[in-house]
Amino acid sequence: MSTSFRVHDRAAAVTTALRVLCLAALFAACRDDGSKTHVYRAPRPVQAPPPVVVDAPPAPDVPIGTHGADARITAVTDAATGAPVALTDIRVDFSVLTLVARGPGHWAPDRNARIELVVDGPTDTAFVLPLAPNPSVIIAHAFVVPVARDGGAGLRAGNYSAHVQLVMRGRQALAMSTPIYFVAR
Repeated sequence: MSTSFRVHDRAAAVTTALRVLCLAALFAACRDDGSKTHVYRAPRPVQAPPPVVVDAPPAPDVPIGTHGADARITAVTDAATGAPVALTDIRVDFSVLTLVARGPGHWAPDRNARIELVVDGPTDTAFVLPLAPNPSVIIAHAFVVPVARDGGAGLRAGNYSAHVQLVMRGRQALAMSTPIYFVAR
């Protein structure tokens, strides 16, 4: 019995020693695995192809009135010289060049058909151009707007907005421009 006990003890001792050696080797291997100095690399990103540039000609300007009634303010100039004026500092009478189109198709205006330049601000006013019974399809007109000097007639000092509109019947505008904003001094 003592011999088998020894063999059994020896086998247990060897198994225990192998377990201890495996654990020691495992701890030694995992102790400095280089994870702090390792650089993780992803695959290179795929380069995007260069953008395709198409040399297309610029879109043509659609003539006013092609798709329907339209109204525009095309220029603001000094009434005396015709030079452009700064909209932030208007001190003299000025001219507002407008362009109005009634558009394609039949147009039946009443006797009150007109183009109006409507000015809103400290002095509200409207400048009116009556239209003939059979007006042109496109009408250009320059409205002269007086600026008050020394208490005279015209726009007083202040901030204003102005827009042009085509009125066909009654008070309803058939077309209206984008407003412009200006300061009279």
